[in-house]
Amino acid sequence: MKPEIQMELEQQVAAIVTKHPRLQYMWAQNQPSVGTQLKFPKVAAEGFDIVLDISNADIVVRIGELDEAFRIDVHGGPALAVRYALGLVRDLLSPAMRLRILSAGGRPYRWVLESSDDGVWKAENLTGRIFYRYFGRRSEAIFQNSQLPAREVLWEGSSHRFAV
Repeated sequence: MKPEIQMELEQQVAAIVTKHPRLQYMWAQNQPSVGTQLKFPKVAAEGFDIVLDISNADIVVRIGELDEAFRIDVHGGPALAVRYALGLVRDLLSPAMRLRILSAGGRPYRWVLESSDDGVWKAENLTGRIFYRYFGRRSEAIFQNSQLPAREVLWEGSSHRFAV
């Protein structure tokens, strides 16, 4: 029997796909280390893959070496944990977010997930290696998806919400 979080994820993904039928994704069932995976592959060279690892307790959104966990017990149950995870995925599939990778000596050492705030890119999440080729030649690559359009921010009083 499937975990409740996986059933909720399948239902919410089905609803998204009805709105965006050209969105590419694939399920990988029963991975030995993580359980079930959902992958949104990049569709262009400048894009990046997004992988969701689904377990009984959480969903982990993986972007390169970065990851963001959405736990059932912290996020108010399976429905909300899935909603928050897919909200991040939705933004990652649009030009509103990008992945910046810093390299030294031809090897990546830092991954920065950035979001656009009125044209200014701000770091949302980052991870890096402690040991890397410090004196190696530095380079930077930026990857960005465009499978979905960016959402517009609608302001209501002192808080904001996003349009779908």
